[in-house]
Amino acid sequence: MKKWVWIVIAIIATIAIVAAALLLREDVNDKPVIKIGTILPITGGAAGLGAYAHHGTVLAVEHANKNPGNKYRYVLVSENTESNINRVPAIYNKLVKVDRVRALISIDSGAGQIIKPLAARDRITHISSAANNDIADGEFNFVNSTDMDESTRRIADWFASRGWKRVAFAGTEYPAAVIILGHLEPELTRRGIKVVAREMVAVGHTNLQAEIANIMRAKPDVVFLYAIEPHLSLFGRDLRRAGYAGMISGLYTIAYAEYPEFLNGAIWLDYPSGDDGFKEVYLARFGHSPNPASAGMYDNINILVRMFEGAGSVAAGVAGHTGVFGEMQLRRGGRLIHNTLSFFEMKNGKPVRIEVKE
Repeated sequence: MKKWVWIVIAIIATIAIVAAALLLREDVNDKPVIKIGTILPITGGAAGLGAYAHHGTVLAVEHANKNPGNKYRYVLVSENTESNINRVPAIYNKLVKVDRVRALISIDSGAGQIIKPLAARDRITHISSAANNDIADGEFNFVNSTDMDESTRRIADWFASRGWKRVAFAGTEYPAAVIILGHLEPELTRRGIKVVAREMVAVGHTNLQAEIANIMRAKPDVVFLYAIEPHLSLFGRDLRRAGYAGMISGLYTIAYAEYPEFLNGAIWLDYPSGDDGFKEVYLARFGHSPNPASAGMYDNINILVRMFEGAGSVAAGVAGHTGVFGEMQLRRGGRLIHNTLSFFEMKNGKPVRIEVKE
């Protein structure tokens, strides 16, 4: 083979090696890259939660990378569970072993519980915005949510202040529902409030005729609804069609209804959707208003950025940092990032923050 051919081959090989090295290093403007992975239900029944959460992470990473003082450039690697937690182990392995993420964010109690031992094993920082406070454990697993004991006490106190004595549970059989109802029922019992119906249905079960009939026969003062779509809107619609005139209440999920007009008049405990500045920037970026999941994920990214930029830990990243939810509190030895919730009422298809007597 002619000498020049060998020279061309050598040059091509050199270029390939340099390009590969640059890709592995992934530096831009001499800033090393840190990858943050997200495991979210961007489609499927929980998409009202996951898709908005994804937008919150995108916005936070964009804002972080605009800060010239940061030491690192941040890359978001987003994965979609399709509202199926059985997909979580494979997604986790891809993010950690292939994409080489340095931290992970999840939003579902079922997903968070699966990730918890894996993150501890692989020493990957994991923040879960989930109802299950027990995910907050050890050196690597944190929860950015609310103290579930405190939040369910507040709901039970409110029910008691209204003189309600009969509660029906309704919604989707989902890991978070088990956690929330498990905390709420003892609080109700201590206040002399009886659970008179339990109509939690499997994902995919959409004919609620029997469940609605059982609730109506039980004559509850209030229906506590914890569901993902389509059950959120279906329960709201079918309860009203059956003539139920009592209160519909809940924790978190009512804000994510695809057809919120079916839940007009419902009052529930939830996070805000962020401060006014966040709402304005989010609306300009995505063309629609944020919901609480958007704000929570934005805060999670910012906590991780503060950690990587020098705080050294998630707890230190929270310290002195006010998120778009407002003031954060560290509990459970700094593993639980507690956000105080507010009461909201669905008015004309929109959540409106209100004051209630608890």
